[in-house]
Amino acid sequence: MTVTDREPWLLRGDRPGWTPAVRAGIEYHRVYATEKRRILRGIVAIALLVAGLVGFAILFQRLSEAADAALFARSGP
Repeated sequence: MTVTDREPWLLRGDRPGWTPAVRAGIEYHRVYATEKRRILRGIVAIALLVAGLVGFAILFQRLSEAADAALFARSGP
């Protein structure tokens, strides 16, 4: 077995990557925004938010029912 003098992968520096040129005077939050407005992205974000809220409510209800049945031997509302 040989020992090499290479530094570990965790301590290696990052390689610079290509980044697109940014026009002068453009705000930071608008760099990756396009001129094309996308309404579908907003609708999907709202739908996913609502689905997540409902999903978490159902999940926590099921978990609380299971914990109630396991700890106190109760079932039903």
